[in-house]
Amino acid sequence: MKLKYALLILTLLFSAQTSYAEDAGLRYIKSHGAVRCGTTLYSRAFAYRDDEKQWQGFDAELCKIFASTIFGNEKYFELVNVPQSEAASALQSGKVDVMLGNTPYSASLDISRRIVPAGLLYFDRQMFAARDPGDATSMLDFKGKTVCSVNNSEELYNLELYNKQYNLKLKVIKFPSQQKAKEAFMLNRCVLLTGNEAFLRSAVYDQKKTKLAVLPEIITAKPVYAYVSRENTRLQSIISWIINNLYLAEEYGITSNNVEILDNAQDKSIRNMLGLDPKLWRAFEMSPKGFRNALKRYGNYADIYKRTLGEDSGLNIQRVTGSLSSDGGVVIPYPFL
Repeated sequence: MKLKYALLILTLLFSAQTSYAEDAGLRYIKSHGAVRCGTTLYSRAFAYRDDEKQWQGFDAELCKIFASTIFGNEKYFELVNVPQSEAASALQSGKVDVMLGNTPYSASLDISRRIVPAGLLYFDRQMFAARDPGDATSMLDFKGKTVCSVNNSEELYNLELYNKQYNLKLKVIKFPSQQKAKEAFMLNRCVLLTGNEAFLRSAVYDQKKTKLAVLPEIITAKPVYAYVSRENTRLQSIISWIINNLYLAEEYGITSNNVEILDNAQDKSIRNMLGLDPKLWRAFEMSPKGFRNALKRYGNYADIYKRTLGEDSGLNIQRVTGSLSSDGGVVIPYPFL
């Protein structure tokens, strides 16, 4: 009998701990009154302050949308500068709630069982930026040149394979972080800089006085995700559905210009997404009209991408693989049911 009660107590304790872990992320967010998003600050692609001191950029807009959906007010967000190498520790320690900022996914990251993907952000491509490329027409024109890269990184691994495959004999100079590699490149310590396209185009955009260019050669392409702590399964679900619904709004053709005229929509998925039927958002413990208000302000995924990364941003990063399947990409959003 004592063993039976002992097992019962252990079961109840395990269930309580599991329940605590599942909703910890949302409770922590509400307890400190803001969604904290880890990203790369002062980057044209991810997060930067405009002339009016307002946060702009892809990650900044996403974080505002998270805040609008969770709190019903987009002002309840905070952007935190977190290097890629510190993403897992920042989430585990509670320094941030969601990690954005182009953190690469890897088997090592997965097996650490510390953080998990919570929604596809976009597909990025590893490329090269060059100082004064002149009349170069291919990477063979840079054979034997120096290239700055981040040490012990996926980018370095990909670079070494590419270098060997095409016998470019590039001389690699390694640095502990993207920022250090970028600084060395700007100081002319290397002719080339390798990294993800969003990072490179931001670097080129910010240096108007220096003749820089992102070269067309692609080393590799990969998906980029939002991440949360593995323990916060409820938060993982919340973030993934918010991101899904941005794609879904694009699929449905819902923009900031037509949200208001959909109040009489009959489609159940649309009614749920716009909070016309509030039950599902309430089950997530979120403001029923929060996502709708975010759509009115920022539009759907395509609108956000075009404005922050695409043709209207000055960066002109093409979506390609990250487009909806109906546009030739791989993204297929789920109905919000």
